[in-house]
Amino acid sequence: MAPGGGYPPAGSAPLLRWLVTVTLTVTAARSQAVSSSVTGDEPLYPNIFNLAPGSDVSVNATCGTQTSEPYCELSSIVFMTGEECGICDGLNSDVSRRHPITNIIDGTDAWWQGPTLERGLDSQWITIEMDLRQEFEVAYVILKTAVSPAPGSWVLERSLTGTDYQPWQYFAASDAACREHFGLEPTPGKPKYRSASEVICTSYFSKLNPLMKAQIYVPLITGRPTSERPSQELLEFVRARFIRLRLRGVLTLNSHEPVLFGSRPDPQLLRSYFYSLSEVTVGGRCVCNGHATLCPVAPETGDQRCECAHNTCGATCDRCCPLYNQRPWSPGGGFPGACEKCQCHGHAEECYFDDDVARDKKSINTDGKYEGGGVCLNCQHFTTGTNCESCLPGYYRPSGVSADDPEPCRRCSCGAEGATGDCVPDDSRLKEGQVPGSCVCREGFAGERCDRCARGYRDYPRCEPCPCDEAGTVDGECDGQSCLCKANVRGARCDSCKPGYYNLQADNPDGCTECFCFGLTSICSSSYLGVENVGGAGVTSIVPWTVVSLDGSVSTEPYMDGTTQLVANDEMAADIGGYYWRAPQELLGLRVYSYGQPMEFHTSWVVRRGDTAGRPIKGPDVILEGDGLRLGYGHNMHDDTEAHISALLTEKNWYRMSTKVNRIARRRREKYDRGPVSRRQLMRVLGNMTRLLVRAKYHSDQIEGGLHDFVLKIASESSISSERTTSVEQCDCPPGYAGLSCELCDFGYRRLNGTLFRGECVPCDCHGHAADCDPYTGQCSECLHNTVGDNCELCAPGYYGDALRGTADACRPCACPTEAGEGGLTASCLTEPGGEDYVCTACPPGHEGKHCERCGAGHYGSPLTPGGSCRPCDCSGMADLSDPEACDPVTGECLLCQGHTAGWHCEVCQDEFYADADTGLCRRE
Repeated sequence: MAPGGGYPPAGSAPLLRWLVTVTLTVTAARSQAVSSSVTGDEPLYPNIFNLAPGSDVSVNATCGTQTSEPYCELSSIVFMTGEECGICDGLNSDVSRRHPITNIIDGTDAWWQGPTLERGLDSQWITIEMDLRQEFEVAYVILKTAVSPAPGSWVLERSLTGTDYQPWQYFAASDAACREHFGLEPTPGKPKYRSASEVICTSYFSKLNPLMKAQIYVPLITGRPTSERPSQELLEFVRARFIRLRLRGVLTLNSHEPVLFGSRPDPQLLRSYFYSLSEVTVGGRCVCNGHATLCPVAPETGDQRCECAHNTCGATCDRCCPLYNQRPWSPGGGFPGACEKCQCHGHAEECYFDDDVARDKKSINTDGKYEGGGVCLNCQHFTTGTNCESCLPGYYRPSGVSADDPEPCRRCSCGAEGATGDCVPDDSRLKEGQVPGSCVCREGFAGERCDRCARGYRDYPRCEPCPCDEAGTVDGECDGQSCLCKANVRGARCDSCKPGYYNLQADNPDGCTECFCFGLTSICSSSYLGVENVGGAGVTSIVPWTVVSLDGSVSTEPYMDGTTQLVANDEMAADIGGYYWRAPQELLGLRVYSYGQPMEFHTSWVVRRGDTAGRPIKGPDVILEGDGLRLGYGHNMHDDTEAHISALLTEKNWYRMSTKVNRIARRRREKYDRGPVSRRQLMRVLGNMTRLLVRAKYHSDQIEGGLHDFVLKIASESSISSERTTSVEQCDCPPGYAGLSCELCDFGYRRLNGTLFRGECVPCDCHGHAADCDPYTGQCSECLHNTVGDNCELCAPGYYGDALRGTADACRPCACPTEAGEGGLTASCLTEPGGEDYVCTACPPGHEGKHCERCGAGHYGSPLTPGGSCRPCDCSGMADLSDPEACDPVTGECLLCQGHTAGWHCEVCQDEFYADADTGLCRRE
């Protein structure tokens, strides 16, 4: 039998499995609560009981409240057993004639009864309200009628406030009535639900059989999705404090309807139609949000309060208990570990959850992990902090004293003049040399009790600042009125570099770096140029590298995987030991502008799986070569499978390597390490870097290596970066030299000896006919002034003179007979000794003379006249043109005509001669 005496119908097994545990004893229930509080993973729910007896119930209409009303049972009319009628009289002393609404919850056989239709057809519209006095989760509602059939049309509703009601379910006399009365499509047959909170209209319960003592069981959970494991949607749907039954129509026999609702209704039949209820059972349980199995009545309020588990509190277990907010509250089973205890180290009784603290991982839990967002409230014992883990200002926790200690914090003893009153709160600063309890000093003071001047200050107890630049001072100290400057620093305040030095830095033991300038000057300063990256992520896919042995005898091309270059160990000979990534030519050459900048790269490797005897191997991570030197950086053994390495290009941490030892994988470092690197040696290599090698082999059982990215930073005049470099020098170069470190010959100069360090740049030898020359070969770039030759030492073809004179007119155009290029003629000449005259070497046909200035035999013309030239004389074949006198050299008139001919062109016969018609010769008459 269900709580309240009702029997749930068949098919309610899920409801019973989920909510009803009628066989549990109170002892078992309490045991379950204790057990579940340990994990908090499974939801806990109280047993279902009948909520109706403890409710306040009211109705807007009851029979006999104004006068006595006769009524008859419908069953006596239907079965013609004789009229079984009675009187309803709410004012009668006979309680059997009184039928108030309270009868439906008193557990007796008495019943409530509404007015009959004889009183009016509006007697079908009756509203019953139940106030459960607090919120519950309602599982089902059972209605039992007394001396009438079940209601025909009605609505079951719920509310949390008593004013705003929401429907649970609609009931209609027929499917058509669902549409007509409620505007809903009916759910045919036995009620079915498509969602946890679907509201349906059904005619399944509206039957005239039985005509009395009918029972309607309305499940609110059974048959709905998630009924086996309630969802939040379902739990919200069944939550109510107020329940309302709006009765909207009685069930009538079809044969009675014309009589009941006609123009002349039968009073006898009208007395047989009314509502009656003997009992309303509301099966429900306390709202404990899945965190309690019991909810006894609280004596002080009369309300039922949950006995909360899972570290929850509140009348409905709707919040975490004060010290259990490391994780936010959630309904039972909603989030494992909800309402976890805060780690306050025993110094607080309350905490709250903060989303920002959880996201930033600033709260530690009781397992010592930064998980959750608990923030302790009102820390005691002079503690403070998110977890009461720190001491208040003016207190400290000594070394060895746990944060869980009942009295962890001691008052600071810092009353000296130089102390602020605070002290180092715990041992978090031990690496900085500050022990717990050490006083926090005012500026200028130092010591565990602030009883001396700090570095850079003088004259205790006044402790005035030393008038010194700390970067240039030895340990920031001053001796009386004088500053103790570092070795390469000068000035009263030690704030400038000595001549020949630059770049004052606090982390430089000598203060300043010596000017290098390739030995050509000792005057320099920091360049303050912007920094650019050479290379970068993905650069290895743009400019492929090569994998080589140290001596270069074995090499292979890697393969690409996206932007990563890979090489298989099998592709390299087994006996070469280590192998390296060799940088492409684009990253080599002059790199002095990278001095003091980091060289960064990311490599990885894959090791053969299985239980092998392999191990990580040591070796230099980077090797640089240039100017006959080999330099190494690092000698590490990497236990991981990838390396992010940054090698700073200063002489510190680099070492010279033997160029004769090329198998170093299994050698001790001293076998190839030749000692530290000097600035000069590093700059020599950077002046002309010929090889850059990045380590590729890291493990004896390595099967694959990868190069992901490589970045080399340089100082650049074109950089727009806000990052500036002070480590790259800018030298005051002597004439003929250029570049930040005087590593270049200036415009118009060439390198004489082919070396950088103290190399000699001399003016280009172009005899004044070219502005520049190749800085290494000395070949002049572009000869001017009609000169040619590697050094512009010759006159160009068509010109004569002495190019070595070095003047703009040293080479003049030859005139053969006119200047080169005039008249369509090409001059070719040789300069005569002394360079003041020339001889034309290729006169045009018909020209002769030293300068081709006159016409030769058989030619005439004016070659010295602009546009003039020598043309063959036309003597009609009757003159010997090889004879210089055969024709006039200016006019072309034939002067020595032969064969008795005459005329300008020897075209006529002389007097007394005539032309023979057959031979054309002149014959005497």
